[in-house]
Amino acid sequence: MLISKSLWFTPEAVRQHVYCPRITYFRYVDDTSVQMTIKMKKGVDDHEKTLRGKNTSNRRSNVIRYYNLRLENPYFRLYGLLDVAEVKDSEIYPVDRKTGKAPEHGVYRPHRFQLVAEAFLIEANFGRDVSKGVIEYRNAGRRVVILSIKDKLEFINILNKMRQVVSQEKLLKPTPHLRKCTDCEYWKKCRRV
Repeated sequence: MLISKSLWFTPEAVRQHVYCPRITYFRYVDDTSVQMTIKMKKGVDDHEKTLRGKNTSNRRSNVIRYYNLRLENPYFRLYGLLDVAEVKDSEIYPVDRKTGKAPEHGVYRPHRFQLVAEAFLIEANFGRDVSKGVIEYRNAGRRVVILSIKDKLEFINILNKMRQVVSQEKLLKPTPHLRKCTDCEYWKKCRRV
């Protein structure tokens, strides 16, 4: 699988693309400036309050937590600020905090691929395979996500599609889930047309 390396993305950009592929176009091609939505502000405020002031590392029980890690993966052209990386026994894995409503079971698909991107960042910087991640929903607790080879291959396809959107200036079809559009920061520009 060819990975075009002309543009760097963040795990958050990957999450947004999986949520709705049009977001990549509006952010990187159209360069649409937007106002922060109420949901976005809530998430930013929560992260500032609960994570950004934390020490670089914190040891609790048999888990070491590293907060606010700035990492890069030059091969995938990824960079980002991870909420938390936990080390337990010989494992290291990303933990991402979410303020929105959790699904009844598992995690939402965009959150899964944000974790895959964060796993690749950890792998590039710590030289260890990452086979799981954790999404911590504020009102539902921690959800462990097993990151399979299939997830990692699908992530590469997603990254290639994102680069295609930018290089070809291609506006993809919007998300099939109309409900997602109601709080979208790009609604005024997109209108699903």
